[in-house]
Amino acid sequence: GNSAHVLVPFLAEAGHKVNLLTRRPHDWHDIVYCEITDGVTDKVDTTHAGKINKRSSDPIDVIPDADIIILCMPVHQYRPALDRLGPHINRDKEVFIGTVSQHCVSKYI
Repeated sequence: GNSAHVLVPFLAEAGHKVNLLTRRPHDWHDIVYCEITDGVTDKVDTTHAGKINKRSSDPIDVIPDADIIILCMPVHQYRPALDRLGPHINRDKEVFIGTVSQHCVSKYI
């Protein structure tokens, strides 16, 4: 989802290693940028950048290392996504799963 484009820079800048599961891994650059505008003139106030550690369309490549999994997709896709991710979640540690509401994120983009 579009919220991933915003989350990658902020999570990476906060010191987190970001792995990305996506249908189109080759469409993503190694560095993702997010520009924050002033909200009036669309002048860019700040630019945030974050490096993607790993990106793949196969959960086995990115999910076993995850401490936190954030679903960035429409709500109706949660169950199929969790069914696909579940077998690859590391059961030897605590892993948190969360979601991002598109409505919430679009207020800040």
